[in-house]
Amino acid sequence: MKRDYGFDNLKCILIFCVVLGHFLEIHGTAPILYRMIYLFHMPVFMFVSGYFAKFGVKQLLDKIWMYGLFQVLYIWFERGIKPAETPFQFMTPYWILWYLFVMVFYTALLPLYRAKSGKKRIAVLGISVCLSLAAGFFETVGYPYSLSRFFVFQPYFLMGLYAKEQGVPEVKNKAFIGLLIGAVLSLGVVFIPSITSRLLYGSGCYRVSSDVLLRLILFAVACIWIAFSWALKERVNRKIPLVTAIGKNTLPVYLLHGFILRAAMYGKIPTPQNIFLLVLCATVILLVLGHDIVAKAVGYLSPMRFLKGK
Repeated sequence: MKRDYGFDNLKCILIFCVVLGHFLEIHGTAPILYRMIYLFHMPVFMFVSGYFAKFGVKQLLDKIWMYGLFQVLYIWFERGIKPAETPFQFMTPYWILWYLFVMVFYTALLPLYRAKSGKKRIAVLGISVCLSLAAGFFETVGYPYSLSRFFVFQPYFLMGLYAKEQGVPEVKNKAFIGLLIGAVLSLGVVFIPSITSRLLYGSGCYRVSSDVLLRLILFAVACIWIAFSWALKERVNRKIPLVTAIGKNTLPVYLLHGFILRAAMYGKIPTPQNIFLLVLCATVILLVLGHDIVAKAVGYLSPMRFLKGK
């Protein structure tokens, strides 16, 4: 099967947003840019994850193993750089590992998600959107088990899964321009004062009941960006030096960049606060951690490679 370089190029952009967003988070730099990034980067990443999702015992065990391994490694690391002792536990994912944690459950549920008819896909997607909106009303749906994020980001995962199953028509040039304008204009919602970081993270319950409308607005914005991202990847479906290579190695960047960011957060690594230098730092991290050598080394951490005949 021919590799879709457009997705690799899109994933490079998304993982850059992940790293830069975390830099902006720990320094409190460029808050508007930070909020703009969080409007779209994880919904689009979840869409891509759903598009390439595969069900199988090996795939499921691999995700469980990698989650458990890096949960332990990050807690050990945190204990070494932070005075207060971080307890060992596996039910609340450590910081960035929530994504891998929920992917374990999304992968396990793939047989239930799959639908042969368009009507069933719409029904399942509609139910997931309703659950996403309803989850915010329950205080018990929060960080533990990443329950809130499981429900909030599930619709985007399903969109990607169903886009692969049903297919997506080609986006014409006029429609692309319209999506570009819509995506840019939608970023303006970050200026709504009541849209908090908590809502952008999708990590907890509503502060007031009207927050459900804000979550619905964020869902609409994310859908615009998913459509725009799809149209964009169609137009960059070719090898781009460095960009394509990093895009196929986003997993090691995701798993490893947190060690650097956490060390910077506790002052163990000096990092600049100037936005342009932070962009440069994020770029360097992508170039190093997104290299094929690093990707191969991370691949050796999984015992599943032996089951795959590697």
